[in-house]
Amino acid sequence: MLVLKDRKQVITLEQADREGWRIGESGQSGRGRCCFQGYRRKYPEKEIAKNAMGVGRVMKSGKYKWCFAGCHRGTVKPDWDVLTVEQAMRKRSPYVCTHCTERGPSVTSVDPVRLKQMPEDGSAPVPYLNPLASVEEFMGRRFFFDYSSNYKHFRSTGDQIALNKLLKEARYYQSLYNNFPSAAKAKATDPEHWNFLFPMAGWARITLQKARKYPGQVREVEIAQAETFLEAFVDTVSGVVEGDRNLDSQMGIPQGLADDFRSRAYNRAANGIGTLAMASAALEDLQAVRGTTSYQPTIDRYRRAVQEWVKN
Repeated sequence: MLVLKDRKQVITLEQADREGWRIGESGQSGRGRCCFQGYRRKYPEKEIAKNAMGVGRVMKSGKYKWCFAGCHRGTVKPDWDVLTVEQAMRKRSPYVCTHCTERGPSVTSVDPVRLKQMPEDGSAPVPYLNPLASVEEFMGRRFFFDYSSNYKHFRSTGDQIALNKLLKEARYYQSLYNNFPSAAKAKATDPEHWNFLFPMAGWARITLQKARKYPGQVREVEIAQAETFLEAFVDTVSGVVEGDRNLDSQMGIPQGLADDFRSRAYNRAANGIGTLAMASAALEDLQAVRGTTSYQPTIDRYRRAVQEWVKN
């Protein structure tokens, strides 16, 4: 079940224990290491060192919180402090994030100089020192909270700056898909996280809708960009949404997805379902612009999945 298998070291359980690795899986909220139930450790697992580099800020409570930059409980801002645990403990009312404590050591350290240069709106990727940190942070984030404010801003105001920021978001997740497709597909195994794909679907929808309504006002390079976004989207969720085998007898969609709809709290999947609906609309626009019907089976499957989620 590991992502990025070709980049990971294969070792025995005994060796991992001896080296102090966290054994098992911390989960989204970091509250349990569920694998290897009943296994008794011979060696202590690695804890966060005092010189571990992370970020800190004053919370609404007035307490000072230290965490790793990749913690899913907050998106790093340019005005946050970059400091070690030891330095943070000298602040007033300090504490270490419980989620980070339970997850253990992380590679998500940031470049303090580049962090200060980040835009306030968070439209640029976090400047991690380790390239793989972006994947670690991505796999730990709970995406059902996220929905693009830049999309909503553009739709309500027509502000081109918001659209440009949305494009930056889309390109960031496209690059993550291009560089780490196994991670993107693993994250997209359930609708709770589909909306990490929303910037790509949203920007493509805006661009292609405009291309249909005002022919000649959208450049071919923009249409081609929208097409690559949608191709990445389709490939990422294809193993979950598409397919004609093992369909649920009541919903007519893949069995795993139907089981997910029945078991997952509806609000946790709502933004992901909205993302799937947005992608189906954008694909319909793409077909009209390109003069093809090649995506129709995919559009039909997406819409069927959305309809069944609504009915359920």
